[in-house]
Amino acid sequence: MQFSTAIIALAMGQLFQLGGVAALPTEIGVDVSVPKVAADVAAKVHTIEKRRDHTACACQTSSGGEIDAAATARVAGFNTNRWVLDIFETQRFQGGAKFTGYYVRGKNGAGVSGDGFYNECRQNGAADSTCF
Repeated sequence: MQFSTAIIALAMGQLFQLGGVAALPTEIGVDVSVPKVAADVAAKVHTIEKRRDHTACACQTSSGGEIDAAATARVAGFNTNRWVLDIFETQRFQGGAKFTGYYVRGKNGAGVSGDGFYNECRQNGAADSTCF
């Protein structure tokens, strides 16, 4: 996720309470003074990012298809600093992995970003990804 310099300046100003009002520089010369926006944006971004974290993810051969073990292993191999390869089995009618197979999970209990993992799968020849 990328933020503009103005949004970062607003967030920093709000966090460190630098002045009562923050102004966004614009080309048309309009002064947008919204001190509370930075805190609201930061809170929403944190909520969105937290929701996208999963216990484990795996690459798939097709949307809704079986686990692509080769692509999942490649993704894990290229990202050894943040993910490890693990096998998950799911009992019928219980939550968790939709398919039995190799999944990538975060190191030291960290979550796996669904969007980031999907992009890694696509770069390694998989059609889709599944997470839980």
